[in-house]
Order: sequence, then structure tokens, then C-alpha cells
Amino acid sequence: MNLYAYARELKTTCTGCGTCSQKCPCDAIEMKKNEEGFSYPVIDNTKCIDCGLCVKSCPQIDGGKNHKDTMKYYAAMGADDVRPKGSSGGVFPTIASSIIEENGVVFGASFINDCKSVQIVKAETLDELNPLFKSKYVQSDTASAYKEVEKELKSGKKVLFSACPCQVDGLYNYLGHDYENLVTVDILCHGAPSPLAYERFIEELSEGKKAVNVDFRDKTYGWGTLIKASFDDGSEVFHHWDGIYFKAFLSGLIIRESCYQCKYACQKRVGDITLGDFWNVKTINERFDDRQGTSIIAINSDKGFEFINVNYDKFKLLEEVDNKETYVHQSKYNAAIARPLPKPQMRKCFFKHIAKGDTLSKSYRYSQKSIMDIGILGWWIETKYSNFGSTLTDYALYTYLEDQGYSVAMVSPPNFDRDNAGDFNKKNNYRMTAKYTENQMPENNKYFDGYVVASDVLWYYDAMIKSGYMFMLDFADDKKIKVSYSTSFGNTRGFIPDSELPKAKYLLKRFDAVSTREFEGVDICNEKFDIKATQVMDPVFLSDMKNWTKLEGRAERRETEKYIFAYYLDPNDEKVTLLKRIAEENNLKIVSITDKQTKTEEKQEILKDCGVLKEATIDEFIYHLKNAECVLTDSFHGMCFSLIFNKPFYTFVNTIRGASRFETLSKIAGVDDRLIWDNKIELDVVNIFKIDYKKINKRLDKKIQESKIWLEEAISTKKTIEIDSETVMAKDIYDLKKKVEDLESKIARIESKE
Repeated sequence: MNLYAYARELKTTCTGCGTCSQKCPCDAIEMKKNEEGFSYPVIDNTKCIDCGLCVKSCPQIDGGKNHKDTMKYYAAMGADDVRPKGSSGGVFPTIASSIIEENGVVFGASFINDCKSVQIVKAETLDELNPLFKSKYVQSDTASAYKEVEKELKSGKKVLFSACPCQVDGLYNYLGHDYENLVTVDILCHGAPSPLAYERFIEELSEGKKAVNVDFRDKTYGWGTLIKASFDDGSEVFHHWDGIYFKAFLSGLIIRESCYQCKYACQKRVGDITLGDFWNVKTINERFDDRQGTSIIAINSDKGFEFINVNYDKFKLLEEVDNKETYVHQSKYNAAIARPLPKPQMRKCFFKHIAKGDTLSKSYRYSQKSIMDIGILGWWIETKYSNFGSTLTDYALYTYLEDQGYSVAMVSPPNFDRDNAGDFNKKNNYRMTAKYTENQMPENNKYFDGYVVASDVLWYYDAMIKSGYMFMLDFADDKKIKVSYSTSFGNTRGFIPDSELPKAKYLLKRFDAVSTREFEGVDICNEKFDIKATQVMDPVFLSDMKNWTKLEGRAERRETEKYIFAYYLDPNDEKVTLLKRIAEENNLKIVSITDKQTKTEEKQEILKDCGVLKEATIDEFIYHLKNAECVLTDSFHGMCFSLIFNKPFYTFVNTIRGASRFETLSKIAGVDDRLIWDNKIELDVVNIFKIDYKKINKRLDKKIQESKIWLEEAISTKKTIEIDSETVMAKDIYDLKKKVEDLESKIARIESKE
């Protein structure tokens, strides 16, 4: 057995320590960098003999056998002439020098390759030791360090090995046992930053110059977090703690995936000694802080205790502090002693841009949404009259794109003040654009690389387009990516009139990619607008189940007995009759929700004996549909969620609102037998439960995957668009006619006043 057996687990737990690679007797494992710049083991199966040493030596598989209880804590300062060499109290320069003076060797992190990367290297002299001083906030490569450590130990030399705790753990596993002449130091590690992100940072700072030194903890102004980069032309650049690199590092944005579940960020340690900054130590004892740096030392073994005390005379300060008080104190000011960092929501977005070749600062700006990949246009605003389907389809697109690593915001319609957004919008932390008038809408182009017009009936003329062409992106610059995803023309009885077709055709031809929710929409695009369109799944099918579970968990009212759920937008006697029959036949309670947009009280009266959940929230809607025994609905999205949650269901085809959407979804899922047309109920009600979701899910999964691929390709590529002269001329004539109409209207108003 080799590491491939643990590939799924190691994708998120592998620390890149390199133990497996160095332990392999056949050199079958190579540490290779992924798109984020982090190293992971790759096995050459032509060399692998399946000895299992890689698995046996992996610190992330063995369960933490090398962890030790902390015995004592110290506040420490090295001598005044030594402390400037260290990031905090100068403890490492102090103890490392003592090892060299005893003819021992020291292993630690050093910059290599013109300060573009960091590697664990060996020092045998004081001159060789200097590059190992100071913190390097970038993940180091252990290279062949474990092999070299073993060689030195077996020769009888005293060895000091200082690294991140995961690397110290890796060393112990590589060696197989402890050595009396080995002293290990682990650091209070905030997380391992990406070597690629760091490389981009240095490229920005250098502006083509060669870096000769990078000091992440320069003490020009005392103990703190000041980066100083020095270059071959004698120039220097300073970056303060609130600069982009430290912001990205301290927020956890640029650290390794495994760091978010780090098993070393706790009181139990792996090194004989643990070192870190004793931040805010003055609140324990003012005498311990002279602003030149103070270290915290955790003693985790008798060997570590003996080693520190042998060097007692070399310290300006070495004073024991209370264990419990210190741990509680540093848990607040140096979190690495107690817990790992949480994973930032926008981490994937950051690395998506790094992988594209963007600079560190540009990638950071996207992750902070100063500029964004995508603006979503849809009917996403939640009000007391909102349609659940409209709100949820936009929520689904928003969450899906964010989960894919895109920086996303909702584009506010003209004159909408985001402060007036609904509770659902705010609870889900929507990023929303500022308030603009219709004429000011082009201001959005400053902040987005492209736009996605969302699903629902956004191209239904009477409901949407009649009041403006925002949903056809009339305000978007030609250079911006323009995509429609699962957009619908709705009920074709309200189709765009012939007089408006020239403008609509021109605008749609500006799109880089067009997709529609219904098969009918594909035909319309081809026949009416001469554009190629693709039918794709509604966004609710794309969003991860975790996003629906989150909403379900927020529901305040919850039915706990077994029930049938009805979501009727247009209830009538026939629909109520079937609902009651199925409930009675199966001994189920009834819970129902109806439309909030029009005639709500009248509809609730029809459902008065059907457990109406009045003023239901979106969260309550999701909860009751997801946990029902079966579902009856006349809503397209009611049908969608029944399929998503694998619920037995029947759908009344709502021809008034548009039958095409039901027909399309039914054909894709293979559930024609679940549709009830024209309220004609000729069903064996028991059969509602006889539904084969194994077959249905297979069909749906195939189409969902195709839709995801289509969307990714659509938003990642800006196409060269050339609109034919006939379309352009027709649009110009349309614009002239509109100007003439406006002038005639103004003249008529003036004449009426006279």
C-alpha cells in the first residue's frame, strides 16, 4: 500500500513535510508543486515497490504519536547584541550559536534562489548560521534535510533542528526514534504561506531588480512586523504590518489547505522546545517588554529543559511564567498556541487569480472584492412579496460561483438602495453594488470583469424588458465578458414585440455566450435573434447541498410529525382535493405554502384546511420541502427542489405561468409521469411514492455536469465578437426612431401647456 490509498484525505491534510519522499527507498516519490505553489507527493508507480514506508512514515496518518505536554513556559530575551538578529527575543540565535560552538550542526530555514524561495539547510559555522536567523513567512522546502540530519546524528554530532511543527514531526517519523544528541525546536506557526504567492510578492517589490535579502521582521523601529526587502542596486523597500502580504498572511488567505485543520496548533507540542513571539507580554509583567523583542519558550521535554538551562548565562532574561496564565494569555494574542486559523471564504478566489498569473496585490484585491470577476443580474432582491424561486435561483448562482473561486457581487437595479435589501440578502452576506440611476449604470464597469444574467423570466418583455434593457446588459462595456445562464423568455405570449426586436437582437449579439432554461428558448434565440444558445439546468441544481442545508438550519417554524408538503402558487379545488386524498391515504399531516406576490389572502383561504404556513420565510420553505414525505406543487422551482431533495412528487403544470419550463425539466429528468396537465387528476394516489431516483439522478447528474462545464468555459473566455452590419443598421434605425418619438413627445407637452 502506498499514499494513493490515502489520496483523498491527504489532499486536505498533507503538510508537504516531504517525509514520504525522503523515506522512499526507491526514489519513487517526488514533491511537486500544485497550482497554488504548495508541494505534494507524486508517486512514480514504475519505481514503487509497494513497501508501505511512505504510509508508515507519514505524520498525518500516524495520529500524533510525537506530541508532548508542555512542562514550563519562559519569557526570554537574548543579549542586547544578539536580539537584533532574531525576530523577537533572539532565543534561536542564542541557542543555535551554542550548538556551533560545540562543533555541532544546526538545521533551519534559509532564503535561496535570490530570496525567491525558502529551504531547510545545514549550518556548520557561525557565518553559515546567519541566514537561518529571523522568521520567513513562506513555506520552506525540507529537500533532503531529514537524510542529512540522520547522517550527522549517526556520526555523533549534536544537532539542533528548527522548523515548523509539522516538519519536526516529519523528522521524528523519518528517523523512527529519538536521538540523545538531537534537540528539536518547533515554532508557534500561524500557517504556511504559499511559495508562489510569496514569489509574486517579491516580483512586485523588485520591479525587475535582484533581491539580496528579505527581512520579515525588521527592527528598525523596534519589535513588530515590518518587512524590509533589499536589492542589488542598494535600494530598500519597506512593507508594514498592514501591507498586502501581512494582511493576506495573517487572515489565513495564503496559507496551505492543511493549516486550517492543523493538529499542531495546540498546547501539546512536538519539539523539545517551542519558540514564538510573546505578544503583549507587558500585561503579564511590564519588565518583560522593552520593545526590542521578547520570546516565549515552551519546554516540552527534559532534554529541552536541560538544553535551555545550560545556556542560562547567555540570556538577558530567562524567567519562568505561570503555565495556565500564560497559555490563556497567549491563546488570545498568539492563537497558534491554541487553535488553527479558520479558512477564509475567498481563499479559492485568491488562488484562482494567482494561478492565472495575476500579481499578489491584484489577486488580493479580487479576494477582498475591491474588483470582481462577475456581476450577477437577476431578480435577487428579497421583499415581503418575493417569489421564492426567483430569490433562490439567484442565491444558487451566487453561492455556486463563489464556491468555484470567483469574486462575485449582485448588480443592483437602477435606483435600488442596497440598505433596503431584504433579510435574506443580508443574512447571506450578499455583496451588492451601489445605488445608480439608469443613466449611471455604466459605473458598474469599473468594478467587474464580466456579467452573468441569471435565470428566471428576465427576458419576458411585459415583466422585465419593457422597463429597460438592464437584463440584456445595455450598460456593459464591449470589453466585458457577457454571459446569460439559464435565462428564460417566460410565457411567449408576452414576447418582445417586433418593434423592439432590433435593439434586443443587437444587445444579445454582444453576448459571449447565451444559455436558456428551456429548450424553447434555444429555438427562440436561433429563429428570432440569429444567435446560438445552449439549454442548461437552473442554477438551483448547481449549488452545493451545504448551501441548502444552511438555509434549512435557519428555519424557525418546523413541522416534526410526518407530513405532505404543498407549494401551490395558484391553488384551486382540484389541487386541494388531491392533497387531502394523499394525506388521508398515508396518514400524513399537511403543511402548505402559497404565493406571496398576488391575492395571497384569497389563496390562503382556498388552503385554509391544509396547514397553511402564513408569512413563511425562504428558510422555512426549504426546511419543509426538504423534510417532507412527499410534495405536491404547481411551481417550477417546487418541482426543482423536489428533484434535488429526492422527494416523491406530483407537479401540476402551470400553463398560465408557462408550460415550457416544466416540459424541459421533465424531459431531462425522465419524469413525464409526474406531471398533471389541466388539473386532470387520474392518478392512483399511492403511486406518488413509487419513484426511481437512481435512474432520475443519473440523468440529472449528467446534465448538471454539462451545465457546469458550459458555465465555466463561458465566463473564462472573452470572445472576439463581430456583429453583422444588418443588425447594427437595424439598431441604429431603432435608436433614431426612439429619438424622434422622444422629440415628438416633448413638442406635444409644450404645445399642451400653451
